[in-house]
Amino acid sequence: RDPKKYVFMGDSYGDGYTPDGQVTSWITLLVNKLNLTSSQYISVHQGGYRFAYSSEYNFISLLNNLDDDNDLTDMYVCGGYNDFSSSQADINLGITNFYNLFKTKFPNAKLHIGFIGWTKNGENIRKLASVFYYYKNTCDNLEIDF
Repeated sequence: RDPKKYVFMGDSYGDGYTPDGQVTSWITLLVNKLNLTSSQYISVHQGGYRFAYSSEYNFISLLNNLDDDNDLTDMYVCGGYNDFSSSQADINLGITNFYNLFKTKFPNAKLHIGFIGWTKNGENIRKLASVFYYYKNTCDNLEIDF
């Protein structure tokens, strides 16, 4: 069986940024946990990025920068916080378009989407709860692992 090859994509949580200061990013923690070598994964992360299609800072632009790769087995994209002010329709369109491009660039890979987002701001945490369900519903409809 061929070894797995991953892309890990994220926003500032992938950078290791939090409002309370720098921390070890989830990507670094996962790479270490899986004991991956540098040839087994690509890490792509940019603060402020999201799935919402109307944003110029959407994950599709990061995906466009990656070379096509028939050997890629899995891609994990974790976002959430930056979509807190986005509509369900905009997030749905962004995830759908991302998935369609993903399938052409990485025909043998599986897409996994995760939600990461937290704040102590009560109004925004309620918005993030909705965003979580927007992600989940879109992933369920497209049969993307969430």
